Amino acid sequence: MANMMHMDIIKRGVDYWNTWRFNNSHVQPSLSEAGLHMAYLNKANLRRADLSDAGLRLAEMIEANLEGADLYLANLSEANLRRANLKEANLQGTNMAGTNLRGTRLISADLSQANLSRADIRFSVLYRANLYNADLSGADLRNAALNGANLVGANLTGANLDGADLTDAVVGATIFGNVDLSNVKGLESLLHLGPSSIGIDTIYKSKAQMPFLFLKNAGVPQHLIDFIEMFVDRDKRCYSCFISYSDKNREFALKLYEDLQDHGVRCWLTTENLKKRDRIHAVTDAAVKMHDKIILILSEDSIDSDWAENNYTQAIEKEIESGKTVLVPVVLDDSVEKTDQPWAVEMRRSRYAADFSMWRDDVFYKEVLGYLLDELNSDEEPFESGTDFTQEEFPVEEDFSGFSHEIDLNNLAHEFRVERREFL
Repeated sequence: MANMMHMDIIKRGVDYWNTWRFNNSHVQPSLSEAGLHMAYLNKANLRRADLSDAGLRLAEMIEANLEGADLYLANLSEANLRRANLKEANLQGTNMAGTNLRGTRLISADLSQANLSRADIRFSVLYRANLYNADLSGADLRNAALNGANLVGANLTGANLDGADLTDAVVGATIFGNVDLSNVKGLESLLHLGPSSIGIDTIYKSKAQMPFLFLKNAGVPQHLIDFIEMFVDRDKRCYSCFISYSDKNREFALKLYEDLQDHGVRCWLTTENLKKRDRIHAVTDAAVKMHDKIILILSEDSIDSDWAENNYTQAIEKEIESGKTVLVPVVLDDSVEKTDQPWAVEMRRSRYAADFSMWRDDVFYKEVLGYLLDELNSDEEPFESGTDFTQEEFPVEEDFSGFSHEIDLNNLAHEFRVERREFL
């Protein structure tokens, strides 16, 4: 239990607390099991403090000194620990899901079995840190220094390791799933205590640009290593697609699926029957999170469905988080233009949908398919929903002040489709 006097002091503010620490440097603060959710502790001196089992969710702890602190089983989820000092801190089993650890010092920290999923760990220093069985799934580890770290049993599924340095790190039973290893430093120097899991998706994402010594030491058989270069095209961008459609549009969906596969696009299908069973959207939400692109096939048979709206919402949330295009809408008729569904109105204002309304015409189909493939290969940030192209954002020269500068993307898209149909 927390020392009540220490709790009273820290509640008086960081300045008061830091002054007390300075005058009582021999005292080891006891804040075990303290309820400090959303507390303001920026630059607080918590060196060697006992914060085990403490509740620090959403706490502001920027540049806090937590060197040698005991945070065993503490809840630091979504807290802000940017540039904090956690050198040699005990973080065993700590919940740090979604926590901001950017630029944080975690030298020799014990993070065994800690939950670091979705954490921002960019530019952090984790020299010799113990990450045994730690959950780093979806974590952002760009340019993080993991030199000599213990990654045995760590889960790196979906983590961003661009520019990370793993020189002399220790691995074994480590999960390298759905990660791009092409720009990771030190893979050849890893110490392998046993085989690790390297997913096919990782090989695709890395475009096989990883040291074969790393693959061999991780337990990949030589004949598979020889085969990797044969089936991975390094000139193609690798991404995965999730195609969502109504069962009434199944014929088109299957045709599109087969043709995308023929063009080297890795894609998966869902069905309306699955959506009907998935009443809380748990399965489809997971699928949206799993893939890079979501192809949403819209028609009069799907425009009013709750699953279409949910897929749209999930894709937009992912776009905001990643800054990349996720949603790629496909229309089979003019239902999107006619509907008053708020989400569909928002969508048609913010982006152009691939118009496959004449998909049974081979010439027309191939033309629009080419456009769709270009969209899938794009990593550009999409227009924000409801973007208003005002004069403030796009100033108009005085010579053209008499002309309207507002752009109606929906009307332009409609006119383009009409002209193209007439041409064909």
